Amino acid sequence: MGLAASLTEVDPQTAEECTNRIFISLDKDRDAVISQQEFIEGALGDQWIRAMLECDPSTVDVPISP
Repeated sequence: MGLAASLTEVDPQTAEECTNRIFISLDKDRDAVISQQEFIEGALGDQWIRAMLECDPSTVDVPISP
């Protein structure tokens, strides 16, 4: 387990519940579209969303280009 994963509390929400929570929080004007500005402001302004968006590099297989 990576450091980020070990520091993150386990959240029992399903992927769909997490997605809905993020979408509702980010879509400030309720037009069912998240603009780039809404995404940036929402991600910067919500600690839970930032934690959900963080990536632990040790858990991702990134192919190396030749």
